[in-house]
Amino acid sequence: MQNQEKKRITESLSAFVAESAPEAIPEKALHEAKRSLLDTLGAALAGSRHRAVTILQEVLVPEGKGETRVIGRGIHADLYHATLLNGYMGHVYDFDDTHVQALLHPSVPVWMPILALSGRKPVSGRQALAAFVLGYEVEARLGMALAPLLVDRQWHVTGMVGGIGAAAAVGKLLGLSAERQAQAFGIAATYGSGLLDMAGSMSKGLHPGKAAQSGLFAALAVEKGLTSSKDVFGSNRGFFHVNAGRTDFEEIVLTGLGEGGFELYRNSYKPYPCGFLGHAAIDAAIALRNASSLAPAEEVEEIRIEVHPLVLDAMGNRTPKTGLEGKFSVYHCVASGFIDGTCGLSHYTDEKVKDARIAALREKIAASVNPSFGRTEAKAVLVLKNGDRHETHVPHASGTEGNPMADAQLETKFLLNASAIIGEAKSRELAKRIWEIETCSDIGQIVGML
Repeated sequence: MQNQEKKRITESLSAFVAESAPEAIPEKALHEAKRSLLDTLGAALAGSRHRAVTILQEVLVPEGKGETRVIGRGIHADLYHATLLNGYMGHVYDFDDTHVQALLHPSVPVWMPILALSGRKPVSGRQALAAFVLGYEVEARLGMALAPLLVDRQWHVTGMVGGIGAAAAVGKLLGLSAERQAQAFGIAATYGSGLLDMAGSMSKGLHPGKAAQSGLFAALAVEKGLTSSKDVFGSNRGFFHVNAGRTDFEEIVLTGLGEGGFELYRNSYKPYPCGFLGHAAIDAAIALRNASSLAPAEEVEEIRIEVHPLVLDAMGNRTPKTGLEGKFSVYHCVASGFIDGTCGLSHYTDEKVKDARIAALREKIAASVNPSFGRTEAKAVLVLKNGDRHETHVPHASGTEGNPMADAQLETKFLLNASAIIGEAKSRELAKRIWEIETCSDIGQIVGML
């Protein structure tokens, strides 16, 4: 009986992907998939000119030739390197979406191999949306089961489970049987990796990029006959046991699977290009700024913030030295939000983290942990030198499930990110095509605009 239970997760997830009918996926889920694609491509276009992408291009595809388009670069690459590059740029600015409960950046690892595959075979918009929904569901459920244990061991959840979601999505597009899908999970799982020590460096973006690449490879390799573990989630030498020391995650992973509800409905989108754990604090800083009638930073005596325990673990860097480090400094995030009333891409440059006013205000910020807070909750108190005091509480950060971004807000974010790279007119046309993607017979037409 014990062995049968251990096989349930692998078998159930594989059957879920292989046997789910695309036409049975509800419109609500398909619409959320379009929102995710719009946001993912905007983040990737914004990140496409990052210096790190140029470095990777020079190393991986110096001649810029291949069957698959590299987003925003005007070049092509082979299927696998294009997927890696596109996945990297989708996350390099930390502007992509988040599944809060799974501590996962879910969309980049799943969307990028779907888009890349269209360079090799026709993929309709409806097929792409359905495959994404299923891939997202798989990785989110695995992430929810493992997130606390992985983070305790300093693994990055996205790098660990993103490739498995990618393998599910590509496997669906390839029509893999449940048995072959299980083996694709095995290959993707054995590739899973990603150390949290990479946060604040150029290498963090490799995690979703490599996940996207490994999931694509896993499904294509199994389709050709490469064999793998048939029970990677149940085996005592498999994914769960090796990474978490146990395999009894059936309740978290399988409860409600295939019954109509989707984890995609809980997706969160970022208004700020930094670690999502700092977003509630940014919202609070902006609220304090407004409550104090835009008091100058020089008049601040102190800003006290209370946050979820994970915030200071992930974003406790008080003195960031680079823009990438600033993304993981709640002090920099709060100081930027208070001084400028927002946090955009320009707030996470090397120059901005060295800005004298922001650096001075960072020193006036005191952060503490409130164990009762949710991951997207914060409280902040502003004390001015004249004695005025203002307080604010943010129960749910902007863009999260409890405080979602509307379609129009997501499109505004997309246009801001995309227009700088491909121009406003083309960006608007691209957004229109994404909102109507279910009518597209081959998403290669959309990829060609990138």
